[in-house]
Amino acid sequence: MIESLGKRAVIGVLDVPMMSTQVMGEMTQAIAQYVKIPVEHVLLSASHTHNTYRLDRKQGGIMLPGSSDYVDQVKAATMRALAQALDNLQPARAGSGQGSAHLTAPKSSWSAQHRRWIEKLDRSGAQSVDERVRVLTLENLRGEPLAFLVNYGFNPVVAMALKDQVSGDVPGLAAIYIEQASSHGKVAPVALLTAGAAGNPLYRATDGDHERAGRLLNAMATILGEEVLAVSAETDKTQSALPISAALAQVDCPGKTTTPLNLPDRCAHDTSSTLPPCDFKDSDAPPSSLRMGMLRLGDLAIVHSDADITANVGKALQQRSPLTQTWLASLSYGPMHYIVADSEYPLATYEATATTASQGCAAGRFIDEALSMLNAR
Repeated sequence: MIESLGKRAVIGVLDVPMMSTQVMGEMTQAIAQYVKIPVEHVLLSASHTHNTYRLDRKQGGIMLPGSSDYVDQVKAATMRALAQALDNLQPARAGSGQGSAHLTAPKSSWSAQHRRWIEKLDRSGAQSVDERVRVLTLENLRGEPLAFLVNYGFNPVVAMALKDQVSGDVPGLAAIYIEQASSHGKVAPVALLTAGAAGNPLYRATDGDHERAGRLLNAMATILGEEVLAVSAETDKTQSALPISAALAQVDCPGKTTTPLNLPDRCAHDTSSTLPPCDFKDSDAPPSSLRMGMLRLGDLAIVHSDADITANVGKALQQRSPLTQTWLASLSYGPMHYIVADSEYPLATYEATATTASQGCAAGRFIDEALSMLNAR
């Protein structure tokens, strides 16, 4: 939690795959009422790990299971953490900087064999991902770190299907690494990693391969954690006040459903396959909605949405933003699922087939709304 110039904001990161719209509303309202702040001053982000339950009171209908009991446990733990934050408020200085980590690649690539875009990492370099690691560091007046707020475009699916294990994947382990490496005496800093316009991890363990998963997770978390620590060490922490402002908006777009989804287990180009052909067809669907907002801390703005933001859309917004420090944060897998650039729809990438928004609306409206919030005084 941050308090500055008479205003407060709460930023929380949950190591879960996603939050349903219902649960997001529950938790945001509970936090806002507890701290006595407007709901737009609450920013909750999901790390998107695939090794725990999704925060959803519905159990079925999606790959990762939901659990009402799990929602209650996470909600209670979040409120306990918030109580601790309130009890430990203290004067602080802040500073922000950025570095880079080469841990991701675009999720889709062109297959000459299949004559279409497929879900396979593109290591060719023809497409770009956002490899910047952005760090906001808060330290006490003795110069000891209190908190690290980190933003990196990473979709944490290094390890899946770890059976009875719950894992925060790379973001979770990187947070632990940063906290342990920067702890001092009785002061235990907190590290929060938010997911930006995401690429997929360059390396991934076979589902259920615990040994290799552990090696990869620790290696990648160490690299990311060390970059955060290096950026923080080189950042001047001179800001004693961070003016806080925030806004929320909803974007509605014509809806569509695409069948099949562009996934290896949903369609095939090979005529001998038992899967249906990858002949993607759109059908009209009810309007698709997007919940989005902006939380501004001084000259740093975090633009967030309840849909995943593709790298092209994130790049377009950051190029047009009036603020050099414009972060993107995905909160949950909301009704729209993905915000996809119009140029991506004809490619029938997975994200273009999975988004529930028709071409010509979501990316443009998202960027326009974000710029309106960023330009507001």
